[in-house]
Amino acid sequence: MVADMDSAYNESVYTLKHPKLLVCIITLNSAHTVTYALESVLSDGYPLDRIKVLVVDGGSTDGTVEVVRRVLQASGVDYEVLVTGDSIPEARSRCIDEAVASGFDYLLFVDSDVVTSLRNLINCLIEKERERHPAIIQAFPKPKFFRDARELSEFSRKVLAGRALAECRALAVRSSKYVGMGFTLIPANALRVLRFDPDLTFREDRAYCMRAWLSNVKVLRLTSDGRGELAYDVNVTGVNDIYVNTSFTRHFKGLWKKVVTLAYTYYDGSALKALINLLRDRYGRRVTAYALLLYSFVGEFVAALTIHLRMVLRADELLALLSITGFTAACTALRRSVRSMRKALGTAVKFMLFSAAQLLLLPAALLRYGKVFKEVLRKRKTVGVAATERII
Repeated sequence: MVADMDSAYNESVYTLKHPKLLVCIITLNSAHTVTYALESVLSDGYPLDRIKVLVVDGGSTDGTVEVVRRVLQASGVDYEVLVTGDSIPEARSRCIDEAVASGFDYLLFVDSDVVTSLRNLINCLIEKERERHPAIIQAFPKPKFFRDARELSEFSRKVLAGRALAECRALAVRSSKYVGMGFTLIPANALRVLRFDPDLTFREDRAYCMRAWLSNVKVLRLTSDGRGELAYDVNVTGVNDIYVNTSFTRHFKGLWKKVVTLAYTYYDGSALKALINLLRDRYGRRVTAYALLLYSFVGEFVAALTIHLRMVLRADELLALLSITGFTAACTALRRSVRSMRKALGTAVKFMLFSAAQLLLLPAALLRYGKVFKEVLRKRKTVGVAATERII
């Protein structure tokens, strides 16, 4: 696989001042943010005649496609808009197919809700990738939430209007176990051998990065080392939450693979350390809480059917109280992110079942893939740059 990448790489890319770049943006009901993502790319300073923008839309109903076409037509950049029913990994692989088939030197994934706070960021990503080729490299967008679309719009416009020119030499690179695809550059030879798994309707980026490390493709993050943010991931609270909005069927699709990516996320040398990291992390604690909630419901049901427990330990009343209290708290919290209590109830049940399944399977994933995870850790130590960790 490494040999294939080496033979596929065109050395002339090193001599090109501005390699051919395919920018891929995946959208679904992103009308309130996609304009700012597009402007981040179009006003970055990279020559527009070296860029093609490919937008893959999952079937938006809020006018996203019309907004995209209006912005791109006005810019004069080469572009294509595809309206499909693709999941996120399917859409990402569609972009990879286009980049490879059309001979682009790099593919830049840009999330539809990302706003960059510096110009010249694309050039910096390319420069840093060339120094450490082959590498997947991300300019990490800091998540930022707003009460409504108006507040989000005001912030995004202010960020875009105040952007300074990025000095690439002042930006540092850190190795990472995985990166998201918010503002992430991938070289052509890596694209030829690495694709996204269509079963992973979320966490597809983690599995992709794990396979990248195993294929001798580095995974890196560009950072300003505390001197301001490079980009922002802007969201209205409760809108376009992938975990909430994913259907029950898609949520459970590729369950085992998703458990493996969860194990990979928390693994740090041993299965025990992974479980400790799970409990230390906010998302891990949420998974544990939802799983325990389902287990308490099951325990209450068993206790209710067991005369000995019901009469001697009174376990059914205690478990019932814990179950009802926990479920009510979960639904109340979810109600802030969804439009109705019915949606909150359904989402809570989905999270409970999925979390319980994950916790049951997690030890098996850690035991089965522990050697693979250790190999990734070993490869990261040979990169020659400092490591950074990002959990969930």
